[in-house]
Amino acid sequence: CNDTETYDFCIEYNKPCDAEVSLSCVTADGKNCSDIEPPTSTQCALAPDTITKLAFEYTLEGCDSGANDQNIFQCNDDSACVRGESDEVVITCEDVDSGFELSNSSLSVGDMFALSSSSNEALFSRVQCNLSTLAGCVSQSFVFDPSGDEDLKLNDYFGSLKVKSCNDGDNTIATCLEEVMFTYFVSNDGTTPLNITNWNRGSNDGPVDLLSSLTDEEKYLLQDETVAKNETETIDTCTPQCISNTASVTAVSEDGSICRESVDSEFCIQTSPPTPAPTPYPLCTVDVEVDCVTADGVPCEDIPPTNGQCKPDLSPLTTLEFQYQFRLCNESMNSQSTDDFYSCEDLDDIEECRNGEGLTIQCEGSNNVVYFDGNIGSDGIIPIIAEENSILPSLMTCKINKITETDSFECQEVTFDTSGTEDLVLTDSFGSLSLSSCADNAGNMANCFQDIIYTYTLTNVGDIEMNITEAIRTYNYDNAEDLIGLFPQEKNPLQVGDSVDITDNRTISLCGDNSYQVEIFVEADPPGDVNCNDTGFFELNVTFEKPCDIQVDLICELTGDDFSGSGCDDVFVPDFACSNTEIAGLTFSYENSTCPESDNEQDIFECEDFECSEYGSVRVLC
Repeated sequence: CNDTETYDFCIEYNKPCDAEVSLSCVTADGKNCSDIEPPTSTQCALAPDTITKLAFEYTLEGCDSGANDQNIFQCNDDSACVRGESDEVVITCEDVDSGFELSNSSLSVGDMFALSSSSNEALFSRVQCNLSTLAGCVSQSFVFDPSGDEDLKLNDYFGSLKVKSCNDGDNTIATCLEEVMFTYFVSNDGTTPLNITNWNRGSNDGPVDLLSSLTDEEKYLLQDETVAKNETETIDTCTPQCISNTASVTAVSEDGSICRESVDSEFCIQTSPPTPAPTPYPLCTVDVEVDCVTADGVPCEDIPPTNGQCKPDLSPLTTLEFQYQFRLCNESMNSQSTDDFYSCEDLDDIEECRNGEGLTIQCEGSNNVVYFDGNIGSDGIIPIIAEENSILPSLMTCKINKITETDSFECQEVTFDTSGTEDLVLTDSFGSLSLSSCADNAGNMANCFQDIIYTYTLTNVGDIEMNITEAIRTYNYDNAEDLIGLFPQEKNPLQVGDSVDITDNRTISLCGDNSYQVEIFVEADPPGDVNCNDTGFFELNVTFEKPCDIQVDLICELTGDDFSGSGCDDVFVPDFACSNTEIAGLTFSYENSTCPESDNEQDIFECEDFECSEYGSVRVLC
């Protein structure tokens, strides 16, 4: 077994020219952009006839997107009127009953579009919108209810329009839109004044020149002086995305030194199930519980930890199972004695096996019996199983090759002890073979993998029947999947007091300190009522207790009379400018570098490389 500990310390280099560039991002209320979360509520229709303004994003979606729950919604696409990514369209919206025009705007894909009433009154309950090309061809027409009488949520699609915010008078009911401010800084951390000659920032929208916005006085920075530039941007918090930003600067100090610096930043907005908005209709209530057991019915929290030892009572082994993971021999991790029991050799074609395609393996015992001979499948599992009423031999040799349509390659050969004389512990690696399970003739078995079953129980604890419309399950806050297809249709709608179970099979690893989180978000839609939802969560923590486990620590201290007992973080850093005084002596360190790799700022410097037959010790003549 082994362990690794690292120690690092930093030495600051006080160059004459040292420009430091940095950036920050905050919301209008001063919150760091990395802390931005999706809106806690997506529901716009809290009560009838309350919505006075809706903001949409224009997309290329057609009527078949179907991403809204309004009964009144009607939509028609005209395939003869083609709209492209770069085409501009004209949108007109009017009240169906009175013909009153609410909007007439030109839009491109990604543009925002607002629909608002006059005098803070509620929007009409039946509005028709037409999307036309600039030539006057109506490509899409739809009717919907923007007033709040029918269901309306953020990110609902009505044809090509996607809801992004909704207002009740001057109050925002729900919104996806968040205004943020990016601030870009350049600081002079050097020992002399410097002049900024280039300053750019790059983001999801492409590079932008920041230098042109500075005056000549702002471009000139004294020591420890800073200049800043602010930019505002509106982002969509309802869409999972990562927003990247970079900044780079080039400056020249008074002595002619050139320095460059760059920085990058990224913050991500993840989706999370919205909490239900306040509602005067407490009729719809759904409850979600999550249970977890093994295939044998043992509660997941009672799964015993494995120490990975394959021979706890020295019984002969009958089965070993390995998983293929490309690894060089010197990257193997096992405690078997070399020469007599364990050996590994990377053959000439070892790199051909790195991509894992077309691999074959043959494992032959010291008794001349072949225990596995075939392709390595997509799961990478290689079973080595003794014949019935037999045990594995004392040694096993496995040869890994790669076969293509035109050629074959020999990649690796590894031999290891399978008798139990030498240690065999789960996760041990022998070249590219990693031990994942084992069994002996006494019935003992150790396995890295455990099959478990999650059961999600949905119960209608409200006062009205409900249709389950969503059951979004995520693993470790990722890999979202809607399980509504597993919901038995005869149970929809779910009656008051009734429950239904959805099962979900998974395989987890017991070999390592791992944490597994499962979360399921369920939404229900009762007839004539506001939707309700609930979230179930289960976390399983696994520990791996290897029989051999050591801890190694590393410290670093300075030596000498001036530094005795001091940590390396306290090292004294001198002024690196050697040309401030007359120089009486220079000390160099030798590195095997070429002239193009030189790094200095001398105008007089000249360098020429010569061909040498071999490298080794060198002599230096100055």
